[in-house]
Amino acid sequence: MKSWLRITAVAFAATLNCTITFSQTAATDAPPSGAEAISKLDELLAALARLDPTTFAAIPGMDVKAEALTNRLFELSSPLNAQADKAAISSIIKATGELDGALLGSSQTVKALLQQGDESSEALNKLRETIQGLGLRKPGLVVRVVEAKFGDTYTTRISPSRWCDATSYLRGKCDRAGACTLDQNYQDLVCGFNPAPSADLRDRGLFVDYQCVPNIEASFAAGYDPIAYRSSSPFLSKSRSQYVVLRGSGSIVCGATK
Repeated sequence: MKSWLRITAVAFAATLNCTITFSQTAATDAPPSGAEAISKLDELLAALARLDPTTFAAIPGMDVKAEALTNRLFELSSPLNAQADKAAISSIIKATGELDGALLGSSQTVKALLQQGDESSEALNKLRETIQGLGLRKPGLVVRVVEAKFGDTYTTRISPSRWCDATSYLRGKCDRAGACTLDQNYQDLVCGFNPAPSADLRDRGLFVDYQCVPNIEASFAAGYDPIAYRSSSPFLSKSRSQYVVLRGSGSIVCGATK
């Protein structure tokens, strides 16, 4: 058994060394042809196929050689690096979930010991500082503005000269926020001018079509088309009853503001 293992180790080491040498060819040397590189990798894969984790671990120095080859392959392959990044993210998410579950499931006694212990308190404080440094988005629901128009709300017939498109203004102010409030001088800001300066303040308002969505980028972006309502047309896309009308210091609230 020992003799077979020694022969396997020598053969495998020779194949691995040759493959590493090929992968680390200096820029001044002629690079190996594609066929040569593929041939050496095939030899290595064939050698690996004959091993199991126990046998591999028993070969002296294989961990070091395997690490060198793996690092070089990752340097050469962008897809491999992308997979590694995804694997690291998945690992962090999994560890976060496990820690959260462990803390939530702890007894009051264990929680008290965590708070009082020097090592546990220090470790958790470092973790908190690291998480805060990531600048994570606030959880909960946020505003997603679909459309906004501003003008005279008194008449049932819309007069183009007394309305304007305020979608860009409101998106800039409210999108991805838990809540937002109109500026005091919003009537001069939403469109860059006041389209109905002579209208009674009670008849002048901002018609808003918005949604409350989870504060997750995939949820926010789903079905969201910023270009669709980017228009100079003052006309509402839906009937008036389907809009929220904001006046004065009106606000939109979807989630927590802190």
